[in-house]
Amino acid sequence: MTVMFARYRFAFGALAAAIILSGCLGSKNPITPPESATIDERLFGAWVTTDLYYNETVYMHVMRQPDGSLMDIYEIRHYENQGGSQSSGQGHVSVLGDRRFLNLQGPSDADAPDDPSRYTFVAYDFDDRGNLIVHFLSERAIGDAFAAARLAGKVEMNADFVATLVSDSSERIADYLGSTDTATLLDRQVMFRRVAATQ
Repeated sequence: MTVMFARYRFAFGALAAAIILSGCLGSKNPITPPESATIDERLFGAWVTTDLYYNETVYMHVMRQPDGSLMDIYEIRHYENQGGSQSSGQGHVSVLGDRRFLNLQGPSDADAPDDPSRYTFVAYDFDDRGNLIVHFLSERAIGDAFAAARLAGKVEMNADFVATLVSDSSERIADYLGSTDTATLLDRQVMFRRVAATQ
């Protein structure tokens, strides 16, 4: 399965499911530029899930950068064998009507303007309990959008994974993500619970 929009070199790469689903989905352009990003205060803080990997606990820390609307995102994974790993990246929010998306980049992606897969996207919302629900985008829907000329891009295949690479403009990406039926657009979802601050 491909996972839209990047090579997943960072924390949210896991969240965006390239590793989980053995694929990768990248975009040269964001949905909307960082300069016009919406700040969603609900994202800030510490989150945890056990839904991403088998027998692993993943903590995600989201912090606001002091000089703008970008967020720093840190992921810490605890393995069943008492080992673990950590990674980091940055992101910003795009709001398209009643839909919210995260534009995500790894540290190296932010400094690589010519990289054709420097962004990855996920949709998100919150349930009635305040849990963060992250929705992966359907690579099948993206591939169909290529075939129907709704988006420009290509699907690359090799022995190990499938890569779906979007080369279209931000305006056309936003139009597609904002207008496509959610039953078609969204795939697997993962729930993150907020970690309560120690009193």
